Amino acid sequence: MNFSFDATPPKGTTQSEFERLKRALVDLLDRESKKILEDIRASMRAPKSGRRYYGPRGPYIASAPGESPAVKSGKLIGSLRARKSRGGLRVRIAAEVGYGKLLEYGTPKGMIAPRPFMGPAKEAAPPRIEKGIQSILSNIRRRPRPV
Repeated sequence: MNFSFDATPPKGTTQSEFERLKRALVDLLDRESKKILEDIRASMRAPKSGRRYYGPRGPYIASAPGESPAVKSGKLIGSLRARKSRGGLRVRIAAEVGYGKLLEYGTPKGMIAPRPFMGPAKEAAPPRIEKGIQSILSNIRRRPRPV
């Protein structure tokens, strides 16, 4: 999952306004990437309605198809990372274990049905990010320009 912004100054923007805008966007992306990770982790920790298994650690309820994966070993939830680009205007959120993709999309022949955990968080993020950008732009426009 990737989020990025083009860092081209709008016409009529001073260099200092543009620098404030970039700093504000980097801060916004940092906050939003943390929120996205929190949302993904919360969905994975939520109660599940799949099959019940009994093992050495006691009962375990798996996720049903369509639910986010249940936490069993903690490897998947522990592998979730947000990586920022050098300038900070691009963030990549990923699960760093190989089977994350299999759970998100399911297997090609349907042995494992999809258990999306990244997609729902990605769908919820753009409205929050757009609202944050609008707030940043209105704050920058309200500040008087230095003379």
